[in-house]
Amino acid sequence: MLVTSDARRGAEVFGRRLVDGLLRRGWDAQLVSLTGGAEEAVEGVKLAPRGTPWPLVIRSLRRYLLRRRPQVVFANGGATLRQGVLATVGMRAAPPVVYGSIGEPSYWLRGGLHRWVQRLLIGRCAHVTAVSEATRRGLMEVLGVTSDRITVIHPGVDAEAFTPTAGSDPGEPLRVLFAGSLSAEKDPAVAVEAARRMGGKVVLRLVGDGPLRSELESGAPDNVEVVGPADDMGVEYEWADVLLLPSRTEGLPGVAVEAAAAGVPTIASRVGGTDEIVADGASGFLVAAGDVDAFVDRLEVMAADRDLVRRFGEEARRRAVSDFALEASIDAFAQVFAEVAR
Repeated sequence: MLVTSDARRGAEVFGRRLVDGLLRRGWDAQLVSLTGGAEEAVEGVKLAPRGTPWPLVIRSLRRYLLRRRPQVVFANGGATLRQGVLATVGMRAAPPVVYGSIGEPSYWLRGGLHRWVQRLLIGRCAHVTAVSEATRRGLMEVLGVTSDRITVIHPGVDAEAFTPTAGSDPGEPLRVLFAGSLSAEKDPAVAVEAARRMGGKVVLRLVGDGPLRSELESGAPDNVEVVGPADDMGVEYEWADVLLLPSRTEGLPGVAVEAAAAGVPTIASRVGGTDEIVADGASGFLVAAGDVDAFVDRLEVMAADRDLVRRFGEEARRRAVSDFALEASIDAFAQVFAEVAR
């Protein structure tokens, strides 16, 4: 199972959980990070140091595959697709590649040439998994992948690993959590601006790292703290009343699935597959991406009605347990891999 790096990000963390689940089922599975070196790292094989040119990464991956001779290679995320496919080109008895699409194709494609390359790479894959129906539609409409080659598998979560808490009291500021990459596509600046406008009614905690971190730290108001990567996200969910997810693009946000399992409702941008985990007006709120006024409005509602926050949290957890069970997700992936390996 290929992931981009060993950093503790959504695709990497779920990749580790998936590998562990396959191991529990008696599979011989290995998580392989194309590059490594993060301080807070997921466990697995690291092929090359961070910053290694991609042709050298491909060479390292090819050597690894020739030694291990896997029956299936799972390229989990767009950044692994190129390396996973090119490493197997010309290989005798090359293993089939399954591509795990985790985003919105239309957001990440950079012109006609990039589209053509992606079509070519996906065409060499034995099958494609998509994290959401929105991702599946994008693969079909933008890249021409036929429906019979796509299986939608939501990223699962072990709800028993998260313990819902009572949350803050009505007289206290609403505790708002942003968790994810501090980068443009996650748009943490919207979260900070919303907190600025809310003033003492909320406290915002930014958990994560990325290219915007120093800018956010220098411009953060008093009710915003930037804490960096988390060792234990369970602690962060226990602290939070609400998850704020102002992303400009998503496949299906794993952080919202985890928050739901912890009984934390989400206010999210209506992008990608967010509506497949956040039920607007039932387990959270959905608003237009980049609409700070709308985020502020929903925060005002939640800050003023903690019973609503509790009800939303209960519904969020119910949906996580019923629709996003980790073991069901692992079983679905195992079925795809078994079919491809025949």
